[in-house]
Amino acid sequence: MLNSLIKIKNKSKKRIGRGGGSGKGFHTATRGQKGQKSRAGYFRRKDFQGGQKPLSKKLPRIRKSFTVINKQKPKAIKIDFFYNIGVTKIDPEVVSKYFSTQNYIITGSSSSEIEYSKFILSGVKLTNKLKERIVASGGKVE
Repeated sequence: MLNSLIKIKNKSKKRIGRGGGSGKGFHTATRGQKGQKSRAGYFRRKDFQGGQKPLSKKLPRIRKSFTVINKQKPKAIKIDFFYNIGVTKIDPEVVSKYFSTQNYIITGSSSSEIEYSKFILSGVKLTNKLKERIVASGGKVE
């Protein structure tokens, strides 16, 4: 039974500078002869480049917070699209029926033939100008 056990080697780390008998003691204790690295309390920064100006100091300081690179603008849907197909009540279900995007905003139209009083909008995103036009002409925005 004892023969079948796996041998586990727990070899401890060599302790440096703990006397001559340790094998790594006395005099320089693996630090070399002279120089900054051989002195007590020596510490070198992570970005230290041997006295050369570090790259982090050469580059301009970034003071802004990060901006989203792939920020998607909402898709503009003209209200005359709904007017041309004969839809007067516009809600999120109607928009998702004709457009696959969830990120949209309904905008006004430059054509004067659209009757804004017919429209009833509920739960959709639209521009302030369009909202004013619809309310002024007698339509509903909920």
